[in-house]
Amino acid sequence: MKSELARAANSTATLDGLVDDLQRLRMAVGDVSYAEIAARIARRRVVQGMSPAAARVARSSVFDAFGTGRRRINAELVAEIVRALGADDATAEVWRRRFLEARLARPRRAGCVGRPARLAGQPAHL
Repeated sequence: MKSELARAANSTATLDGLVDDLQRLRMAVGDVSYAEIAARIARRRVVQGMSPAAARVARSSVFDAFGTGRRRINAELVAEIVRALGADDATAEVWRRRFLEARLARPRRAGCVGRPARLAGQPAHL
């Protein structure tokens, strides 16, 4: 696991590249199931003071974090996943920052100005 953590912490990549790194980390620690990762995250959240209901994370949310082709990913969840796979808080923070940086560095599609286009006849405040 240490070699995967070190390699990933020192690379610069697209979101897809980072997701590939995250998948390699998961495999390096024993191909932990998505359900188990979600359960570990929930247990940690409860220990930190969240109610069990609020601490729950869907297995599908964890699964989605490992999917390529995404334009946006929850960097906080990535940090929690990395912790659930055995990393310390400092390492999880490195992963969180890398995902944020990759998301910010992603070039915008032509014509995209950050807000959905207004439909004809729709009030300007919407």
